Amino acid sequence: MSTHTLPREALVTFPSGLPGFESCRQFVLVQSEEFDPGVCLKGMDAPGPTFFTVDPRLLAPDYRCELTAGDAARLGATGTSHCVWLVIVSCADDRPRVNMRAPLVINPETMRGIQVVPADSAWPVDMPWVELACSS
Repeated sequence: MSTHTLPREALVTFPSGLPGFESCRQFVLVQSEEFDPGVCLKGMDAPGPTFFTVDPRLLAPDYRCELTAGDAARLGATGTSHCVWLVIVSCADDRPRVNMRAPLVINPETMRGIQVVPADSAWPVDMPWVELACSS
């Protein structure tokens, strides 16, 4: 499911927060032409972190990551749920890098999100965006 299936501004609850920002549970997902193809995830709780995210399949069409039964339950997802997958983009040395190993997953039916950190993922935590763009 594309991120374009969510409202242009949507409140998402991450019940456990995000690693490093556990006290931040409410985020607004903002889509705008100026962010395309990305989406801004703006924290509403102090300290109010903001993350630039992108659908990992736009960068690597072969991207796959599975939800465990526990993850699906935390999201309120069922076999018919179409979750939205996003990866966080960071910038180091003026080069965009993407955390492909630990995607954010949002269930648009419940507007709950989690960050999935699979133990057996072959995807790197810190992949150069250029490498992704060139490999697809």
